[in-house]
Amino acid sequence: MGGVGGATGALLGGVLTQLLSWRWILLINVPIGVAVAVAALSVVPLVTRDAKARRAFDLAGALTVTAGLVVLTYGIVETDQHGWASTRTLVTLGLGVALLATFLFIEGRLAAAPLVPLRIFRSRAVSGANIVVLCMGGAVFAMWYFVSLYLQEILGLDPIEAGLAFLPMTAAIIGTSQLAGRLTGRLGPGVVLSGAWRSSPWACWASVASRPTAATWATCSPPPC
Repeated sequence: MGGVGGATGALLGGVLTQLLSWRWILLINVPIGVAVAVAALSVVPLVTRDAKARRAFDLAGALTVTAGLVVLTYGIVETDQHGWASTRTLVTLGLGVALLATFLFIEGRLAAAPLVPLRIFRSRAVSGANIVVLCMGGAVFAMWYFVSLYLQEILGLDPIEAGLAFLPMTAAIIGTSQLAGRLTGRLGPGVVLSGAWRSSPWACWASVASRPTAATWATCSPPPC
C-alpha cells in the first residue's frame, strides 16, 4: 500500500500542480480526510460500547503529541526565514520538545489507556526495528523531495512528467516489499533489513553520480528498501 500511495501521490501531485496549483496538493487532503472519517463510522467496527472504555480514551496524549509535532515542524520550516539561532526558532522548537516530553510523561504515568504504551519498547526487537526504520526513512524519503526538484529544475521536466518518472521507483518498491515479506518469514527480519541497508547505497550512488544529461531512469533508480 505504501508503494501504491507513493505512485499515486507523485503522479497526482504533478497533475494537480500543473493543471491547478501547488496549493491543491494541500487542499485535496481536506475532502479526502472528511470522506475517510465519514466512511470509518460505518465501515470500521466498534470494538466496545462500554462507557468506561470510551472515557479512557487518551485525549490528553492525542492533543499533546499532535501539538508537539505541529509546533516542532513549524519551527523547523521557519528556520529559512529566522535562522536556527534566533529567539523565535529556539522558543518554537523548545515548545515542541516540551509538548512531546509531556506526551511521554502522560503515556508513562497518567494515561489509563495510552496511545503508545511505553512498555512495548522494552522489547529489543521492537525498539531495534523502530530505530532501523527511523534511520532508513530519514535517509531515503528526503530523496523524493530533492529528486523531484532535480527532475524539474535541472532536467526541465514538467510536474506531470516528473510524477511519471517516479513510477519505476514505485514499481520496484511494490515488488521488493512483497519479496521482503516472504524473505522475512524465512530468514528473519535482521537479515532482510541488513540486506536492504547494504544495497541502498548503490541506488543512492547512482542518483548522486547522475548528470543533467543522464537518463531519467538513472536519477530515479529505486532504493531497494
